[in-house]
Amino acid sequence: MVSTHHKDIFAIAHRATEFMDDVLAQGGLEKTIQQVGSTIVWNRPDGASHVIGLLDQLDTHIDNIDTVQKGIVAGLVG
Repeated sequence: MVSTHHKDIFAIAHRATEFMDDVLAQGGLEKTIQQVGSTIVWNRPDGASHVIGLLDQLDTHIDNIDTVQKGIVAGLVG
C-alpha cells in the first residue's frame, strides 16, 4: 500500500506538521479542532477553517469496517 501512495507521503507529512504547528500556536487541541453540529472543523490561526470530517460519515465508516472485519473472520474460519 505504501508503494502505491508513496508520492502522497510528503504531502501528508507536511499537512500533519502544519496541523501540529496550529495546535501549538493556538495553545491546544481544543482551540484547533471544533465540532459544529455533525461537522469537525480545523480552525487555523489566520481565521481560515477546514472541514476535516463529518460525524455521520464516521459512523458509516465504522459500521463498514465492522462488517468487513466480520467477513474476514468468517472467511478465515471457513
